Amino acid sequence: MLGITPGYKLVGLLDPAQGAALQKRANGVRQSLSENFGLLLPPVGLRDDLSQPATQYSILLSGSVVAQANLQPGMLMAIPSPTVYGELDGTPGIDPAYNMPVIWIRPEHKAQALGLGYQVVDGASVIATHLSKVIREHLPELFRHDDVAALLARLTTLSPKLAAALEKAMTHSQLLKVFRVLLTENISLKDIVPIASTLLENSETTKDPILLAAEVRCTLRRANRHRADRNQTGAQGVQFVGGTGKHAVGRTQPGATTWQGNSG
Repeated sequence: MLGITPGYKLVGLLDPAQGAALQKRANGVRQSLSENFGLLLPPVGLRDDLSQPATQYSILLSGSVVAQANLQPGMLMAIPSPTVYGELDGTPGIDPAYNMPVIWIRPEHKAQALGLGYQVVDGASVIATHLSKVIREHLPELFRHDDVAALLARLTTLSPKLAAALEKAMTHSQLLKVFRVLLTENISLKDIVPIASTLLENSETTKDPILLAAEVRCTLRRANRHRADRNQTGAQGVQFVGGTGKHAVGRTQPGATTWQGNSG
C-alpha cells in the first residue's frame, strides 16, 4: 500500500552496495510510527521510476501518487535553527515535508554548517521525513478491518473480559469508524485498554463514531495529564529525531514535526 519511487539520479539511495540508506530509513519510519500509534503499518515498497524527472521522488499510497518532491543528488540539506551564527554558502531551497527554507550544501561543508548552528540531514532522511508526514496524514486510509482484529487480539491478551464485552457491544465496522476518527486527529491507539473501556461505557448511549471518539479523547487527555504531573521531566519541547546538530526544532509527540535518520 505504501511506496517510494525515486528518479534515476536518486537510485543510489536504494543501492545495497551504498548502504541502501532509503530502505533503512523507511523501515525505521514504519517501525517508529507503528509503535507510536499502536498499529502495524504496511511495509514500504521501494523501486526506481525512470519515467519521472531524474531528481524527483514520489510517495505512493495504494498505487496513487500522494506526494512528490525533488532532491539535490549528493548534497546535504542544512536547516537553520532559530539562532544561526553566520551565512552559509549553498543553494537555497524548500524542505519538501514542512516547507521550511533550507540550504543545500556539499558534504565537505557539513562541519561548517554545524558550527554555524544548522541542522544537517542527508537525502534519505529528507525523503523519510516526508514519508513520515504523509503516513500521519493518511493513517485513517491505512487502518483497515484486519487492524481492528489485531487491536482486539492485543486487548484480549491485556484484558480478556473487556475485549469480549466490547466485541458484544460494538461490531468491527463500528470500531473501525471510531478508530479512524481518532487517527484522523493523530491520536494514538497504543493505550487500548482505556480506549476500550471508554467505548464500552458509552456504547449503550451512542454508536456515533464522532461522539465516541470525543469521549476517548477526553479519557486519554486526563490520563496524559496525570502522567505529565508524575513526570515533570518529560519531553515537552521540540527536537530533531535525526540528523546532526544540537538545535531543537521538531516535536516528539505522535503527529509532530520530526526528522528521520542521520546525516550523510
